[in-house]
Amino acid sequence: MANSISAKGLELEKAVLVMINEDESEDSVVEDELEGLCEAALVEPVAIIRQRLDRPHKGTFVGSGKVEEITALAADVEADLVLIDGEVSG
Repeated sequence: MANSISAKGLELEKAVLVMINEDESEDSVVEDELEGLCEAALVEPVAIIRQRLDRPHKGTFVGSGKVEEITALAADVEADLVLIDGEVSG
């Protein structure tokens, strides 16, 4: 998850990326897309969490256990942001 922009001396916000999809075969494409979006937005991806869901959970988008996992990881890596990639509606 190295970011070429950080080499230019810019201070980037750190982000935990959360990928939500049904199909594991899509992971590499989605991950590449998210990392490209991060680079364009001057955000450094520092960790990735994957969640397999048919549809988002009401209220939290991911399950409550996953919310706890994301919260703990974001604190551990001192992330400024959590970016979630997933379809809001089907």
